[in-house]
Amino acid sequence: MARESINTVKEELKASLILPYIKLYFRISPTEEELFSVTLAEDRSTCEVRLSLEEVIEDIEGGIAYGLIADHILPAKGDVAHIKELILQSWIKEELKILHEEYEDLFYELFIDPSYFIMSHYLRKGKVLFMFKQHYRHLASTALEQLEREQVMWRVLRKMERDGYVIIKDSKVRPLRDITRELGEIKKRSMIPIKGFLKAPMGLSIFSLLIRLIKVPTIGEENGIWSYPVWVETDAGLKPLKAEEEVKTGVIRDGARLRRLGGMINTAYLATWENGEKRVIKVFKEWTDLKWLPLAFWALGAYTFDPTGKGRLINEFTMNRKFKRAGIRVPEIYHIDLSKKIIVEQFVPGLTLKDVIVNILKGKHHVEDVEHIRSALHELSIVHEKGFVIGDANPTNVIINDKNVFFVDLEQAREGDKFSWDLATMMFFLAHYVQGSARNLDMIIKAMVEGYTERGDVEVIKKALKIPYLRVYAFFAYPHAIYKVYKLVSKYAGGIEIR
Repeated sequence: MARESINTVKEELKASLILPYIKLYFRISPTEEELFSVTLAEDRSTCEVRLSLEEVIEDIEGGIAYGLIADHILPAKGDVAHIKELILQSWIKEELKILHEEYEDLFYELFIDPSYFIMSHYLRKGKVLFMFKQHYRHLASTALEQLEREQVMWRVLRKMERDGYVIIKDSKVRPLRDITRELGEIKKRSMIPIKGFLKAPMGLSIFSLLIRLIKVPTIGEENGIWSYPVWVETDAGLKPLKAEEEVKTGVIRDGARLRRLGGMINTAYLATWENGEKRVIKVFKEWTDLKWLPLAFWALGAYTFDPTGKGRLINEFTMNRKFKRAGIRVPEIYHIDLSKKIIVEQFVPGLTLKDVIVNILKGKHHVEDVEHIRSALHELSIVHEKGFVIGDANPTNVIINDKNVFFVDLEQAREGDKFSWDLATMMFFLAHYVQGSARNLDMIIKAMVEGYTERGDVEVIKKALKIPYLRVYAFFAYPHAIYKVYKLVSKYAGGIEIR
């Protein structure tokens, strides 16, 4: 609701907030007479507050009283619907901006229950003003009940949908892609709202009244409104963003057995149940940042790695969803828990591209193995065509399953144009696999170049052999192996000279 429509109020507005331990009566005047005039009743549990409409608006838009006015008007009853709509729209925009700052790209995958915008605001206030935590819980509970009766929330959300901030799907709110540009910057508020209190006699009066109370009745979490009503869409349906999944060294919930996948630095496990069902459990522990920090530093200028557990988990989930929507084969995702940094994915059986390459180098390959390499690089060119970069294009992260190519471990994937990085990664991992003998290396390189250039640009391959990429892998393979790979790629990509 626009500020101008609030300023058209000519008559005094009245509202009341009745809680088990306090009764507040608001009189909001369009004039500036008797600003914040507060009268306390003798029983010290009732007060009447007289407010200026202008000061109410300033508190809503700028937090002049640390939001204490808006906090208590929203759950109140009375002829203040226009003011409530202004409060709600301000809170929803602020909460969306905070969610974007916390979840980054994952923000656009969220499904948000409208109750979240109320709960999050009040609970955050309760954490700052911790001595009144229970009071803010009562305000949140009362506000949710009152707004449900008045349907104010849905009027505001439908208006925001028309204005292009959100879309409403199945009674849940989804942020639009360009919402952060529309929202702009959030006004930062002091964690210790002394200035707000000094400007808000109403606030001082209400909280001094609360202090005099014997005890604010406890409202707990058993009624369910204090859960985290934010979901993401997985291949198993909507899943709570902050649910819990028990993962231990040997056992996962429901009796599955765990086996570590990969080397000691990895925190990925294969969970197998008695009925043969299998899932991959990835735990993004912060100590594994050690794996990425040196490479992030060494690859500076060639590619940007995200070393943090939270960032890698968000990348894994969001890029999996984007790949899937683009028609690229990726494992299904069944569960995500951001607080514990866990993701549960489909186990994709088959040979890794590394297995295929090593078998060919050892002369133990089959006729179809060369075609598998060609198919894998063809699919990589499609990934690039869609505007994605895998980032960690290690051949172990490409799985051949019944002639279908799957890309796994997308924690370093991005939208971008660093396509040559993927080719450089794949080809110089190939150099790492060359142990003395380079038998059949010519066959592998030829299949890789032919597969990629069926749809991809040969210039991407040529760029992969230039100095910015060569220097990154100089310490990860024998010099003679890098030289052999370089010469063969140059041969099949049309002739390249180092410069």
